[in-house]
Amino acid sequence: MDNRVFSVNGVSACEYDLLKSLRQHEDGGAIAMVLAGDLDRLAEARAKHPKVGENVYHALGALSAEHGEVCQELEKHREGWEERMDSELQDVRVVALRMSLREFGEDA
Repeated sequence: MDNRVFSVNGVSACEYDLLKSLRQHEDGGAIAMVLAGDLDRLAEARAKHPKVGENVYHALGALSAEHGEVCQELEKHREGWEERMDSELQDVRVVALRMSLREFGEDA
């Protein structure tokens, strides 16, 4: 299988496939907006913390901590809780993505 990335008019094959997949979903526009926000948060997280943890267990602890913050926002249920909960959910997604990309350990 040829894994080279090619580009047509500035759009890579991977980007094209992602756009094609999003168009197949009824709420693809909303999903795209969430993913775009996640990519911005990912860049911020990488700048602040080059590694998500020293090892997979430390990274899992970071993921658990982010999950705990979502739960805390739900328990508070004060004015503005939905926006704060969405922000915490974004942190959960970003930590999970960084774990999937193996951004932990000494080599990260």
